[in-house]
Amino acid sequence: MKKRFLFTVLILSICGSFAKTKNIINQTIISVHTRVFGKDNLFKSRIDYGDSKAWNDMVSAVSNFVKTNRADSKILDALNKTTDLANELLNTNKIIYSSIFSSGSPSKATVLSTTKKLNDLQKKKTALVKISDALKKRRFHRKKKNAVEILNNLILVLELTTNKLIKDFNKDLARIVIR
Repeated sequence: MKKRFLFTVLILSICGSFAKTKNIINQTIISVHTRVFGKDNLFKSRIDYGDSKAWNDMVSAVSNFVKTNRADSKILDALNKTTDLANELLNTNKIIYSSIFSSGSPSKATVLSTTKKLNDLQKKKTALVKISDALKKRRFHRKKKNAVEILNNLILVLELTTNKLIKDFNKDLARIVIR
C-alpha cells in the first residue's frame, strides 16, 4: 500500500510539473507577444533589441518544449514551419518599419517589394493554419498533446499578428507619399 501511494505521489508530481511548464510557456507566449506586438499600430515605433531577444527566446522555449515532449515527424515539421514564420514575422516588421515608415518617403520599388513579402507571409500563415487544423484532429498521448497545444497556441498568435501586420501596413500605406 505504501509503495502504491508513493508511486501515485510521484506520478502526480511529474504530471503537475508538466502542467506547470505548459502553463508557463503559454503565459510566456502571451506576455512576449503583448510586449513585442501589442501596439495600436505596429509601425509607430521600431522593435528594439530587448523585444527581439524576448521574442526569439520565447520561440526557442516553445521549440524546446515541443522537442522534449516526444514530437513525431509531423509535429516537428509543423514546429519548423512555425518557427520560420515567427522569425519571418519579426524580421518583416523590422524591415517594413525601417524601409518604409521611418524613411518618410519610400520608393515605389520598396513598396512593391514589401507588398510581395507580405503576400508570401500571408501564404505561409494560411498553410500553417491548415497544418494546425490537421494536428487538432489527430489524437495524441498526453505529452504529445501538450506539445501540440503549445504549438497551436503559438500558431494562433502568429496568425493574428500576421493579419494585424498586413492591416496596419495597408492602413499606413495610404498616408505616406511614395516617390
